[in-house]
Amino acid sequence: MKHFWYLMIILLASLTVAGCEEEEEAIPFDATYGEGIQSEGRYSVNGTAVFANMFKSAGHSVRFSTRLDSRVRSSDVIIWAPDSFLGPNEQERTWFESWIREEMGKTLIYIGRDYDAELPYWSKVIRSSSGDTKANAQQRFNQAIMRHETLRQRTPEIQELDWFTIDMTQSNRFVRDLTASDSYWLDSIEIDKCEIAIRGEIQHRDFNNSGWNYEDLILAEDTPLLFRMGPLGYQDSSVLVAQNGSFLLNYSLINHEHRKLAGKIIDFCGEDLQVTFVESRQGGPSVGGNPPPSANPNRPDREQRPGFFNLLMTNPLGLILIHLCIAGLIYCFLRFPVFGRARERFTVSTIVDHKDENRDIRNFGRHIDAVGGLLHKTRDTQHAATTIQYYDQHVSND
Repeated sequence: MKHFWYLMIILLASLTVAGCEEEEEAIPFDATYGEGIQSEGRYSVNGTAVFANMFKSAGHSVRFSTRLDSRVRSSDVIIWAPDSFLGPNEQERTWFESWIREEMGKTLIYIGRDYDAELPYWSKVIRSSSGDTKANAQQRFNQAIMRHETLRQRTPEIQELDWFTIDMTQSNRFVRDLTASDSYWLDSIEIDKCEIAIRGEIQHRDFNNSGWNYEDLILAEDTPLLFRMGPLGYQDSSVLVAQNGSFLLNYSLINHEHRKLAGKIIDFCGEDLQVTFVESRQGGPSVGGNPPPSANPNRPDREQRPGFFNLLMTNPLGLILIHLCIAGLIYCFLRFPVFGRARERFTVSTIVDHKDENRDIRNFGRHIDAVGGLLHKTRDTQHAATTIQYYDQHVSND
């Protein structure tokens, strides 16, 4: 048994080292969408941590949430970059509309989803590398395109919502020119240095059909890159709609001109405000209740806790736990069932004393007790006497 455990320890150690080597060989990369400072995705190219830090630097109080509840309702500004190609559903729109009408000066910043910063990231790596690094980057780029296209194909081509229309039929294009309704928005911006791309378009509705007043703030050629929705009777409150995160997500804000644009949005919101970044995935944020099942379990304000099966999906810990479970099963099969030869060593004896407590396999007294017990269970005195007589005549030599 000692040799068995020595072997298992060596095996687990080798697997652990192999798992670590595989992790080291892979390029560490995070493309989690729409998560901020307090979440796992804060370092993601698609995260919102940089935007949040810009709000903090401007003197605002910043927090994060995965639900729309009373705590979020006390916010002055809400930033929402949902990880879903579907627009806000009726429950979400109703919550935001009631929040924005509670008092003057509320601002919701909605960031469209049809953008993945992983694509320009790997594209830049491909252009600036060679050899194995370039091949690996090309593979990652292709995988990112496949993931993005798969998500887009699951989305209706046209979504007619109360707030706006989302058109997913447009082709991807890079913005070459920007214009603004007010010089404030593009003042000091070097447009030729921007790296903004648009594919799916968020198009505002006609006021008579929606109840909102629309104002294009920044136009990317003929497409509104940023527009304002003002609810009737609450003109100091706004919903700012950004086509996508190509100038607001972490990787995008490496570009100095994009940071200027983000700074314009922050200044537009006001001063000394309570700002909340709402994070949500495919299921959307929970409205007034528990966090959605798809929420990240590592945030302190989330009630979910990682279970055993979640741990099995974590590398390299999952690999180690799986093999520990297999080793435990093997140990149970070896230790508890009686297989093969007996585990205890018995001494050989011909003692006939059935009262002897020694468990000797050759203790004849134990044999007599066993046979007598079987004959007693028959409750047939004649059969018992015949059996003993047969033993005396044909088996016993004494």
